[in-house]
Amino acid sequence: MGVAKRTLTSMAINRGSMTLENSSTSSSERSSKSIRVIDIPGNLRIRQRDFNSEKASAKAIIFVIDTAKINEESKDVSDYLYDILREKTYRQQRLPLLIFCNKQDINNDNETIQSIRQLLENELTMKRKTRASSVAVHQGKGESTDDIGRIGKDTFEFSDVKDIQIEFVDGSSLGTEKQSYAKHYDDEEDILSTGDETDADGGANLNKVYDWIEKIWIK
Repeated sequence: MGVAKRTLTSMAINRGSMTLENSSTSSSERSSKSIRVIDIPGNLRIRQRDFNSEKASAKAIIFVIDTAKINEESKDVSDYLYDILREKTYRQQRLPLLIFCNKQDINNDNETIQSIRQLLENELTMKRKTRASSVAVHQGKGESTDDIGRIGKDTFEFSDVKDIQIEFVDGSSLGTEKQSYAKHYDDEEDILSTGDETDADGGANLNKVYDWIEKIWIK
């Protein structure tokens, strides 16, 4: 465990691991599982390069949103999310995707999961329309079969995405700590973490994130 540090946009990949224990079994039969965590830098100029280099190994993605800045950064967040949702590799394996609404403890605008979801859906609707217009200009008229959402529907909704398993949760990187998962430096299965990150290792209100990870890895 460590002391929380000031959040900065990283310039290099961070690597670590988590050890999960199957709490559904008795203590004498309890098994553990180690998963590797890869944190992709948030810097706009380098994140796509690093994301592309690591995406083939991902078994799940946690996409972290800074809810304190979501209104001014919604276009950039949606552009990044759009690329993830269109990724053929993830769609073929029905990759689990968690959209984590971070910093809810300091969210002065009272943005809820539902309002953030609606904001992203509106931005992704505009992104689809822009891309459709570009495709029509370069390839002639016709619907793109590799776009996100429901083909033929004007608006985008996350519920229309069937080939990626999407969930939303909220929380904060500082708050009530859940200590049972804090082990590091093992190498087994991968989680790819993207978006806003923090150097804090302790005091995290991440219970919903841990519950989602348990659900994905411990059947």
